[in-house]
Amino acid sequence: MYIPIIKIIKIFGYQITHLFDFLLIQNKMKQLDLKNDYIIAIDIPFNFLFQYIKNIYYELYSIPGIKIVFIVPVNNPSDPRNYLIRCGIDHNDIISYPHIVFSRVVDIFFTPANSQILITSKKTKKVIYAHTLAGWGNGKSTYGIENILNYDYIFTTGLIQEKVIDDYFMFKKNITLPPKIPIGYTLGDSITGGYANYNKNELLQKRGLKPNNITVIYAPSWGETASFRECGFLIIEELCSNKSLNVLVKLHPALLYGSRKAEKNESIIWLKELNRLGAKYENLLLMENDTNFHSLFSSDIMITDISGVGFEFLLLRKPVIYFDVPNYFKKFGIEGPEFWARKGIIVKKVEEIKDAINMYIKKPGLYINEVNNLIPLLIHNPNNATKTAVQALLKILNYRTD
Repeated sequence: MYIPIIKIIKIFGYQITHLFDFLLIQNKMKQLDLKNDYIIAIDIPFNFLFQYIKNIYYELYSIPGIKIVFIVPVNNPSDPRNYLIRCGIDHNDIISYPHIVFSRVVDIFFTPANSQILITSKKTKKVIYAHTLAGWGNGKSTYGIENILNYDYIFTTGLIQEKVIDDYFMFKKNITLPPKIPIGYTLGDSITGGYANYNKNELLQKRGLKPNNITVIYAPSWGETASFRECGFLIIEELCSNKSLNVLVKLHPALLYGSRKAEKNESIIWLKELNRLGAKYENLLLMENDTNFHSLFSSDIMITDISGVGFEFLLLRKPVIYFDVPNYFKKFGIEGPEFWARKGIIVKKVEEIKDAINMYIKKPGLYINEVNNLIPLLIHNPNNATKTAVQALLKILNYRTD
């Protein structure tokens, strides 16, 4: 079979380049191993996942003898490499997946995602941690949950997540779950800790909204069965038509940075349409890259579907309206907390949202008892999850503090 010489050169050139990069990284890791007692590799497959572990990173960064490197995909629409650099991470501490999976010097591989990329060395302890309070913490309901069997430790957010995991594996034979370490929700530390000193009027006035109005945030999940696909624009227009409301829209990052081609194409359309609505309605504000939780702090009521952000809003003891998505529950089941832990008004039609908002306005304490009972089940170690996580990682390392 005839193969053009140019194609052969390209193929071998590609392989040689990557081999060179691979050897370069292996040498770099060996040098880091010589200079440090321990190396922790943190997996960031999507840029937004850094927000879920950044508190842990900042705590670890100042501990002598520990080196943190971040590992990222070669190509991802959310561009985690440049995002990390913008967050102040040294570019030398960011490594692409293919060049580290065979490393023999990494002590801990730590991921806040249902990562399919694992460092192969037996020396490396593999730790998985949740980036959401919905589902089992890293997937829709129990979707993808069996991947946790590839890890050495599960850092759990709370009793609810532990229940979902235990219930799923209860009747599966010859399976030993990795040890579950009760950590809590480090993002929750930031949310509840930052809210006490936040001035709600600051964001609203700065963006041209009226501080005296009730502020409603629409924060849907992603995927074919989520509310945004089915009637997201109708929900937004219904809210915006009420001029006495401020309306914030917080899209899930997967809608902005979908990894599949179809999702990317659709996200561009969605953003374009949202910007069009923003020009039409003066009371509408699209919240992008809201890493400081200003949208949560500024809002009085949230509308969501099965997104974990609904539970984050409940941590602030604020009311949530759940837009029912029966097709989601048909596909993924009702085992996850996004079904049975919805503590708030559930609406089935866009037309019901207005009455639900008015109900919360008239009865601001509605569902507060249910929420107060739920929170201890949602999260371990409230306001102390970050320190708990760091202590657990140090224990896995057998790090000596004396």
